[in-house]
Amino acid sequence: MEIELRTAVAADIPRIREISAQIWDGDDFAGHLITHWLDDPHGEVTVTLLEGAVVGFARFYWLLPGYAWFEALRTDPSQRLRGAAKAITRYFLEKARTEGAERVGLSTYLSSLASIHIIETHDFNRVAEFIFCVAPHQAPVYAQAAPSSRAVEVSSAEALPFVRQSTFWRLARGHLPHGWKFYPFERAPQHWLARMQYRFGLRDAQGRLTALLCMGDPNREANEQSINFLEGDAEGMAELLRHALHLARDNRWLGMMLPNSEGQIPPVLNVAQQLGFSSWNDYQADVYVYEQALPTGGQP
Repeated sequence: MEIELRTAVAADIPRIREISAQIWDGDDFAGHLITHWLDDPHGEVTVTLLEGAVVGFARFYWLLPGYAWFEALRTDPSQRLRGAAKAITRYFLEKARTEGAERVGLSTYLSSLASIHIIETHDFNRVAEFIFCVAPHQAPVYAQAAPSSRAVEVSSAEALPFVRQSTFWRLARGHLPHGWKFYPFERAPQHWLARMQYRFGLRDAQGRLTALLCMGDPNREANEQSINFLEGDAEGMAELLRHALHLARDNRWLGMMLPNSEGQIPPVLNVAQQLGFSSWNDYQADVYVYEQALPTGGQP
């Protein structure tokens, strides 16, 4: 039976949530965000159908002008290996080309072997790897939460050179996280910085910035927070992490993507482990960022 595709509508929300509830042991973010996604003029949610019934969905989104992002590729577990994921991937690639994207990007988890196979057979290249660390609501790590009296707001102008000179940025290969999205930082650094709900730093006696934490809420409807950058001396990073835990104490979880490049890890990983952040993969790389350059570029 041939897979059919169409744009999702409000009537599809219950079925989309039903599929999402079967992903990640019911902890998938897509079901929380679907209403927001359908109202977003910068993206499109597409559903896949077999015999007229919705069996999967995914989202196409303009992350930046000329840079498209694919996310939330989901299929009902009972309908996998029927070609739905492959069909929607091909459709999104053609949509990106037609609408003038210069590049497309996406991220996936290491256990999503079928998705990785589809991604790599459609000419995507792995451009960065990350370690996902998390503090679920009421996890023991929140015993470390404490507001910092020394933390000060940092402007985008001051944060920008600090980020560019960091080990974090180098190991991330220029792709900075915002939840499960990853921005090609140099393409539009101010765009990424503007999405940080908090930019907190610590200063030395001379007023120089010694540590910086950038934190956002990419999945506000899902009640999630994410630490998207953290670097500095070990004591300063620990203080800012405790401050972040304090700010996120009422959220469903606080996540953190930490870059890993050829076995090299950022200094913040050891601090996160010591405070008690958990990892799904024993603190090894488990989130992969893929990208593909398209032959024809333009603006969305």
